[in-house]
This record gives sequence, C-alpha cells and structure tokens, in this order.
Amino acid sequence: PLFKPAVQGFLISMFALEPAKLLRQIRKPVLVLQGARDLQVSVADAQALKAAAPSSTLVVLPDTNHVLKRVTSADPGANIGTYGDPNLPLATGVADAIAKFVRSAR
Repeated sequence: PLFKPAVQGFLISMFALEPAKLLRQIRKPVLVLQGARDLQVSVADAQALKAAAPSSTLVVLPDTNHVLKRVTSADPGANIGTYGDPNLPLATGVADAIAKFVRSAR
C-alpha cells in the first residue's frame, strides 16, 4: 500500500529532498533523536544532520529503533515486529531526552 500510484508522486518528491541541506536553513532549536537500532535511518545519518546544524542537539539512544521502541535483538524481524505493537512503551530515555530539549529550548 505504501507504493500505490496515488502516493508515488509524494514519495518521489520526498526522495528529492536533502535533510542536511534543509536543516541548515532552520534557525530554531533542533533535536535529532536517533535510535542506535534504527533499521531505516543510521547513526551516521543523524551525525550528518548534527554536522549540518552544529547548534542542534543530537541524542543517540541505545537499544532504540525507528519508532522509538526498545529492541535488544539484532534480528530485523523482531525489530520490525515492534512497529505495530501499541502496547510497547517508548524506549528508556526517549521522553527524558525530549523533555530536557524542550526545557532548554524555551
């Protein structure tokens, strides 16, 4: 369903964007919150965003995936299995990192 014809134009336009380039244009506080077990966005990608906006805040959370759930296994299936489980809490550190950032950005 992600690649239905109705959404293909949107997806194509999104792939044309360069996140680091866009981030350089932002003049507000920025939090880059990265899970170390993210299958979709790498820690290197998050570090590139931080490099593009040196005043941004980068937080890398261990055992955290793309949907900010705790994952301790290297098994991609187990990781993806957390995506649709609303009963799983956010990984340790997610809420604290966001709260700390919001407090410091006032």
